Amino acid sequence: MANITNGKFLGHVSIGTNVDLGAGGWEFSRFCSRKDVYFIQTDAHYQREQACWGINHIIMEATSNYQPTHGKNIRQTLSELGIIIPKVMINTTFRFANDHSFITYEILLNPEYFGFSLEGESTWANSPWHKDLIMRTPERQKFLEQVKEQHAAFYPMLKNQFR
Repeated sequence: MANITNGKFLGHVSIGTNVDLGAGGWEFSRFCSRKDVYFIQTDAHYQREQACWGINHIIMEATSNYQPTHGKNIRQTLSELGIIIPKVMINTTFRFANDHSFITYEILLNPEYFGFSLEGESTWANSPWHKDLIMRTPERQKFLEQVKEQHAAFYPMLKNQFR
């Protein structure tokens, strides 16, 4: 699901489950144990249980050969509308898993939509959005804190629905 307002790409939501990602059942995610993201809250990270949420930046490739089981690749949708996917997106991830199933919700935001320049973006490690570099640009850090504040309320709601 993408949000495009007046021809500008705000972002999109992505939901992954064992129905379309791992038909064999449970799939372990490394996200809950990451230490290199801007923010992470991990309530469970065990062999058969995961519950966490966090905020990170991702570098988007201009093209992709990924073909989802249902729907379209976000790049396909944007391309059909004449919109190029942004080089960097801010990603809030909510991850839940138990013995039999998992679900990963992602909210991806386009920083350009909010007035941030993506000039000079090259790699994930060198991005000004990287957790080790974010302090250099207080306006970016403030933006991530606002995202964190806005998205924090989703975590308990999604967690309660999964159980």
